[in-house]
Amino acid sequence: MTDIKNNPHLPSNLSPLPGPSQRRQQAEQKAKAIAFPDLDSMSHEEVRHMMYEMQIKQVEADLLVEQLRSQREERDDQAEILSIVTENMLDMVALTDMEGNFTYAGKAHEILGYKPGFLIGKNVMDFVHPEDFPYIMKEFGELVESGLPRKVEFRYRCEDGTYLWLETMGNVIRDENGIPQKIVFSS
Repeated sequence: MTDIKNNPHLPSNLSPLPGPSQRRQQAEQKAKAIAFPDLDSMSHEEVRHMMYEMQIKQVEADLLVEQLRSQREERDDQAEILSIVTENMLDMVALTDMEGNFTYAGKAHEILGYKPGFLIGKNVMDFVHPEDFPYIMKEFGELVESGLPRKVEFRYRCEDGTYLWLETMGNVIRDENGIPQKIVFSS
């Protein structure tokens, strides 16, 4: 399985989940803030009901953890499939935010001579040939504004300073509410 945390093609700003000792400390801090009932003043039936409710909450939490674990495994499987596909296809595939900053650049970008992960955080416009820049800025603006797919041809700077002609398709990715979130490019 692909190591998502150490994948140089993905952003490195993903925060890791706390470890068991950190989770324990966080739980203890939260537990201290909860007012504990005076068991001596409670009837046997009230204590019994409270214990039953605690058991129900524990089972609910266990079921939620099981569901989240299953969803994470499914997402990890999907991420592995995406990684395999994008790193073994002939096209270059990249994902940017709506400003054009790389958030994902598949292994195929090594065609341009860049090391894995080099493009992450950089703007796509930083590599466009100066003569093509006005045209590409206009096309990018129209892509962002209209949200409709656009195909362009332009020169893109390689690591060695030479330029490579690319035919690139850009497509806006929207969230479940239809709000533009990212742009996927394939060349």
